[in-house]
Amino acid sequence: MKKPGVPKTSYVPKRESKPGEIIYRWDVMNHLIRHFDHKTYLEIGVCGHDLEGNAAGGENFKRIIALSKDGVDPAGPPANYIMPSDDFFERLDPNRKWDMIFIDGEHAPNQLDRDFINSLKHLAEGGTIVIHDAYPNLDLMVNRHMLGEARGYCWRYPAKLRCTQPEFDVWTLIPDNGMSIIRYGNKVPLYDKVSMETALDWEYCKIHMDEILNVITPVQLKEIFHNG
Repeated sequence: MKKPGVPKTSYVPKRESKPGEIIYRWDVMNHLIRHFDHKTYLEIGVCGHDLEGNAAGGENFKRIIALSKDGVDPAGPPANYIMPSDDFFERLDPNRKWDMIFIDGEHAPNQLDRDFINSLKHLAEGGTIVIHDAYPNLDLMVNRHMLGEARGYCWRYPAKLRCTQPEFDVWTLIPDNGMSIIRYGNKVPLYDKVSMETALDWEYCKIHMDEILNVITPVQLKEIFHNG
């Protein structure tokens, strides 16, 4: 059994996606990379190895088609910045930018907040941020995760943006534990049915989750962000 604090392993897919399929997180991001012609990519939380040196994933990172890829993870390769994300951003040149940033590091609320704010500072104009684990599993308690009470809270971040920050467009897909796509814009109206406090209440969200998170299907993803 892994020791507490050892990064989760990324699963190996049962089969590879066929061209045009949207099944996994990399399918979503590669579709957006093609649509927006994103060239540079940063992944926070690559999980290439566990802390004992055993191979442990990196499945998403190696499938991303961006021309230039960087990864941050204290666990090791394939990340090329072997350090916590806080240290990475603290040392980073303020002028360094990426077209797409994927946030899949430590999911505790305060850490996710710091990773998002720091990512915004380094997002290129017209860029895209994607947050993983953004759609909670209704079959599990929302605050349970194999590494602690963290992953079950990720949905609250895109929900908070949807309720309070009209400068961001937010779309969420359910497959692969959920991915929230976040971009500057004004295409997606705020969720203003109730107060933010109510919207972030788990009992309310269980009923209105798709509305709060602006859930779209893979087919709708292709319609909104069409290639060709």
